[in-house]
Amino acid sequence: MPTPYHGMQPSSPLYSRRRDRRSRRRSGESTRPPGQKEAPSLDRVGRPDDPGPELPSNVTTLVLRSAFMDGAVYEVIRNNSGTMISAIGVVVAIGLLIATGVRNVESIFVESIFFESAHPAFWFVFRVNAVVIGWLLWGIIASIFGIWVFKGQGKRSQLFRAIGFASAPGALVAFREIDVELMNQTVGEAAVLFALLWTLVTGTQAIKETLRLSWVQAAIPGFIGWGVAWLLTINVILASPTDTVPVPSPTDTDTATSTAQGL
Repeated sequence: MPTPYHGMQPSSPLYSRRRDRRSRRRSGESTRPPGQKEAPSLDRVGRPDDPGPELPSNVTTLVLRSAFMDGAVYEVIRNNSGTMISAIGVVVAIGLLIATGVRNVESIFVESIFFESAHPAFWFVFRVNAVVIGWLLWGIIASIFGIWVFKGQGKRSQLFRAIGFASAPGALVAFREIDVELMNQTVGEAAVLFALLWTLVTGTQAIKETLRLSWVQAAIPGFIGWGVAWLLTINVILASPTDTVPVPSPTDTDTATSTAQGL
């Protein structure tokens, strides 16, 4: 008498599902039911605002990596929306350094004696706001050309974050008042020129890496935005109340000297 078979019958639904799963596995197809979505892979990068495998360690590291043109840092900035607060903090810190270095707090209050049309603290706040506005203008220009014209793969928020960190070399403008002679210019003037060129390169790279464009495509919004953000803004920042300090004319000085000698 044959032993009864206690396994699954070929006609049972469970046996049919397992048989179909084995056949799909052999053919390389997905074994998930049609309505079930595939879970995201942990090693997948490049999604906007999705956490990538590398998380930002601290703001200082992100600033240094962007300043020394580490292209991989923009993938970290791109994939972590929480770095927006850090980017804003970097831009504000740049403005504070420039406002303090160009005309320190003491000289602002001294100059207010000769420039009475505005409160002394106005110039300090004005210069900080000029840096922040320049960053916003650069981000807007880069968004127009990079996202709308060249169809870059990114969001405006990602672009603003990247440009904020890439603007860090602009803090060297704070050393403008160093009047030590260096060849045909001063150390301060050389620092300003170096800061502007350095910011142009890092800002262009930030646009390239964030929107995944070519260097030629990124150079157009990089140069135009840099020109508006720094060349125009820097002239506003460096405008000082001391430029309007009244200086006695030679005629008045000679008259006063002659009068004193006559007495």
